[in-house]
Amino acid sequence: MSYSIGELEKIVGMTTHGLRFYEKEGLATPKREGKNRVYSEEDKMWIEFLIHMKETGMSVKDMKKYTELKKLENPPAEELMQILFSHRKSIQEQLAVYQKI
Repeated sequence: MSYSIGELEKIVGMTTHGLRFYEKEGLATPKREGKNRVYSEEDKMWIEFLIHMKETGMSVKDMKKYTELKKLENPPAEELMQILFSHRKSIQEQLAVYQKI
């Protein structure tokens, strides 16, 4: 299945501006049909993953690093896990601060 940017906007709950930003930053790479962006089912699932990561407070910098590694032919699992573990640790530290309040 494929989606236009307008269709994907409605499905994932992200603005077209946000989707274009993700593309500009190299986080999403939709195909092109003429001037139109065409998102695959895999693109949709990846963007949903990125949305969840953003909701947990992951920086665009870390999302870019993770995305670049994922795009490799043989993504280094240890490096991918390190990014996620590091992010989890920062969330746990923030939670500890909030629990003291």
